[in-house]
Amino acid sequence: FEEAARAFQKILGGHGGSSATAFPRCKLQKVFDQQRKFGCNVIDFRVFHRVVKEISQYMLETPDWKRLDAEAEEEQQRQQRLDEIERKRQRESDVYHICGIKKTQELRELELKKEQALDRAKSAAKLRAAGNAVIQSQKVVKRLGAAGLASKMQRSTIQDV
Repeated sequence: FEEAARAFQKILGGHGGSSATAFPRCKLQKVFDQQRKFGCNVIDFRVFHRVVKEISQYMLETPDWKRLDAEAEEEQQRQQRLDEIERKRQRESDVYHICGIKKTQELRELELKKEQALDRAKSAAKLRAAGNAVIQSQKVVKRLGAAGLASKMQRSTIQDV
């Protein structure tokens, strides 16, 4: 793919290594992968010409291709980060995977139930904390309310004198 990207950049007038000549890299990657899916593992001149033609047409028809390409690249990077985090979590926390033991369906179901129970416990803790906060705020209001009444009574007795 990188070789095709450098060649496409040269066609657009760039020098291959710099990013001075912008082009939709994500679209090029999609078209390039699509050509490979059709059985073209080797990109020859005819296939490359088709790819260049399709990308050039896309650039002409889509004036905001830079924004779309930036969004697609950002989404791709975010997905890669999420995948990497998931792989790390799987590698580090799964004892069965570390030992090379295959999990049975029963163990998977048990693990799923455990995760659901933990999620319910977390949400219950959040609700409990929210409830305690409401109760504490009501206590504060009651205290201030009683203190407020006492100070009002003191003001009225001072004014009467």
